[in-house]
Amino acid sequence: MTVYKKEFKNIGGYMVDMERIEEKKGSFVKLKRVEKFILLVGTYEEKIFKKRMALRDSKLRWLLSTFYTKEMKKRLKENIRAKSDLWRSGSLGIDRVRLGHPGWKERYYKEKCSCDTSQGIESTRKELVQKYTEGLLWVLQYYFSGVPSWTWFYPYHYGPFASDFKGLSRVKGKFERGSPFKPFDQLMGVLPPSR
Repeated sequence: MTVYKKEFKNIGGYMVDMERIEEKKGSFVKLKRVEKFILLVGTYEEKIFKKRMALRDSKLRWLLSTFYTKEMKKRLKENIRAKSDLWRSGSLGIDRVRLGHPGWKERYYKEKCSCDTSQGIESTRKELVQKYTEGLLWVLQYYFSGVPSWTWFYPYHYGPFASDFKGLSRVKGKFERGSPFKPFDQLMGVLPPSR
């Protein structure tokens, strides 16, 4: 909100045209302004990650300094490992992305999206921005105009960084209406598999 208030004039004003809110195509969203705003927020991203990393490290140092003996530290570590399947598999406690450290963005796309090359990262970034922006438009249309599509979904587990939203204003939010799921199909989509 601080960035929005501070940069309101620079982004061109409001991001939604309330006079066109009833339009079904989502043209009430000023995507060029949204892109400017999100990219401005993205300029703070690395600073935020570094601050979080320093805070986490500080808390960890404090936590470890509160234990007086090596034996207590050893028992704590063993108890945590014994209670955690993720720790046993070696996944817990390993931050492979290391947000805030140089190269964090490349590591993020490598770990979360399986991209190995700079071309792969760029095409994945564009696809994530496309689908994420479609999701934003879907939500806005849903709340202001009704369901724009019964079949649309976000196909990824992760989103792009705010600093990666270059090209957002070129996204066209065209949705196929489709039809709602039947009650049984809805349940199958949300119920966990039986064990």
